Amino acid sequence: MAEGCALCGSTWGNHWEEVMGKRTFFCCEHCARGYKNVIQEVLRRTGWDRLDSLELEGNYRGRKGVARNGDKSYVFSFRLGSEAEITEFREEDSKS
Repeated sequence: MAEGCALCGSTWGNHWEEVMGKRTFFCCEHCARGYKNVIQEVLRRTGWDRLDSLELEGNYRGRKGVARNGDKSYVFSFRLGSEAEITEFREEDSKS
């Protein structure tokens, strides 16, 4: 049983997609699309070929994330638009 949507944490809905090789729960298609858009943006900016993990927190006003690949981490913030497109994306100071 899923604990909550991978993007927003909601427990309603029943939308599942394979993301990064794992069957992942989302409350809706919009959140799934936004989540995958964020992953693609992180991969593009870092040059990594994969993410080992992605931690997100926040809400529709803005979210913060930490992506990890091995011992490397990438800290960022972002906002999504009404079509799950990234409307704002900023690199933040990385945690060690």
